[in-house]
Amino acid sequence: MGSDRYLIRPVLGSFLLILAGLLGGNATVCAETPQVSIQDFENGTYHVEGYFTVQSSSETAWNVLTDYENIPHFVSSIRSSRVQRRDTTHTLLEQQSIGRVFFLSRIIRLSLLVQENAGEGITFKDLSRKDFYFYRGFWKIEEIAGGVGVSYVLEARRKFKIPDFLMRGALQKGAEELLGEVQAEINRRTDDSKEKTL
Repeated sequence: MGSDRYLIRPVLGSFLLILAGLLGGNATVCAETPQVSIQDFENGTYHVEGYFTVQSSSETAWNVLTDYENIPHFVSSIRSSRVQRRDTTHTLLEQQSIGRVFFLSRIIRLSLLVQENAGEGITFKDLSRKDFYFYRGFWKIEEIAGGVGVSYVLEARRKFKIPDFLMRGALQKGAEELLGEVQAEINRRTDDSKEKTL
């Protein structure tokens, strides 16, 4: 939620290098809120990177990330998420979300071409270009000591007009909420699974 062209660009390379270090063999899960970093460029282009850890299995994390049609039940900004087409290599996902900037709100429409690397990662890019010139990125799951680390990267260039300083703040808050809610859903399903085994 592809090609190597949009999997990763090293504009915030030091941030991902730090994350890579955390994912090494001696890494352990720590109780922390998701970490988000944003870099904005000219012409409404943004690069977002995020990361969180959970005391869970990679299978549970994967099941949450690929539960496309139930995303609105655990991500508050997503109003609808529907699978339009699926084949052996790709899924076409139609999504509508609410973007909020202070007292303003806007419907964001996306037609996401999703490619899964089973159990490890998901790449995505918007085909509609209704609200963005481009919108692409990935989710990645890696096992660490005591749990899993989940990485998120998004590159986007918006079409709609809004002051850059407002957009940056909205993106920061939105990314933190997205990762926090996905993290919470993974934890919830992990706890439910533990209760069923008792």
